[in-house]
Amino acid sequence: MGQFWVCNSTHTREMFLRQAKELMEERPYVVWEIDFGKPRTSKQNNALHVFCRLVSKELNNKGFSVESFFKDGVEIPFSTEIVKEHIWRPIQKAITDKDSTADLTTLEVQSTYENVNRALSNKGVHVPWPQLESKKT
Repeated sequence: MGQFWVCNSTHTREMFLRQAKELMEERPYVVWEIDFGKPRTSKQNNALHVFCRLVSKELNNKGFSVESFFKDGVEIPFSTEIVKEHIWRPIQKAITDKDSTADLTTLEVQSTYENVNRALSNKGVHVPWPQLESKKT
């Protein structure tokens, strides 16, 4: 059975070290996995989905289709999932080497957005990162 620790204070660090010592005394083999950076927030996750929806809407409004944006073939209108899987995720993977948006830190979400926005602007499309009041759009 795995455990998850967030050490962001002297107290939590000391509690973790105490638990680590106990585990090492009880078990012959322990694997530690360390992550750095604050994980993305639920607000960032919600904003990411709003952003992908807004991008799909803007690309469709500008006359782009998946076929015209990427390669020859069948014309398919953009959707939130197509934007996430074919625009956001490849850029995210190239920058962070992470496959899942759930594994991103807050700074990695920001960096991925900046690079996605730059790529979109090369096609004449700009969608600002959603703020709370933009969620209903």
